[in-house]
Amino acid sequence: MLVLRAPAKINWCLYVLGKRPDGYHEIWSVMQKISLYDTLQIKILDKDQISVVVEPDIEVKPEENLVYRAAELLKEYTGFKGGARIYVKKEIPLQAGLGGGSTDAAYTLMGLNRLWGLGLGRAELINIGAEIGSDVPFFFTDSIAVVSGRGETVEPIKGKPEKRLLLIVKPGFGMSTKRAYQLVKPTSLSDKRKLEIIEKIIDKDLQNLAACLRNDLEPGVIELHPVIKEIKIALTEAGALGALMSGSGSAVFGLFRDHVDAAKAMEKLTPEYWCKIVETIVG
Repeated sequence: MLVLRAPAKINWCLYVLGKRPDGYHEIWSVMQKISLYDTLQIKILDKDQISVVVEPDIEVKPEENLVYRAAELLKEYTGFKGGARIYVKKEIPLQAGLGGGSTDAAYTLMGLNRLWGLGLGRAELINIGAEIGSDVPFFFTDSIAVVSGRGETVEPIKGKPEKRLLLIVKPGFGMSTKRAYQLVKPTSLSDKRKLEIIEKIIDKDLQNLAACLRNDLEPGVIELHPVIKEIKIALTEAGALGALMSGSGSAVFGLFRDHVDAAKAMEKLTPEYWCKIVETIVG
């Protein structure tokens, strides 16, 4: 049996640059893995069958479960005949913009590639992952990367950024990625500005990082769910240097200098929302 920890992610920035001919949106984003994990236990089965058990139960049909889809797609791609039982212990909230389903799919591909002895390289796994979901390719890369296209183009950022302390806050509702993109107003972004953003995000100065926080999906989601703005205000009032909705939401993260301030903010917000103090993953 193979046990894997699949990390969540945040978007330090997410620019939506327009709609593509294939119906997807062109994006430019800086994403980083964080210390919030789902746990996958993968065991080979003698029969040609994929069994997926998720706890707590997310109540979706097998064919709609990204872990199941990843396993079946890998079999289809390689022609492998065999099975596996995959148990997923969920800690990453659903429909939060934290990449919970995508990371589970990516680590399923990595785990089965190893257990089944398929010998696929990272590029092949990324191509398979891109068919499952736009965020999946990111999870095959290093801890922090620029993600563009519809999400399939991933470029690791050179240099080792400092660990950052975050408080993740999620209201009691999820947000559909499709709906979030329906509400977006596309923007533009120059190559010069992209380089400036990358430099500031990996800078040791937290104020420079905070100045880069931006999510083009956020305004539309706030119109639909004003509580997102309320959470952002609560985080900054509690000492966060900046706060931003991650991905398509509904989770919001606050950037903090120290654990004391983050813990105070968590104490203030916990009665009403799901909260978790995490660190960014480096290296």
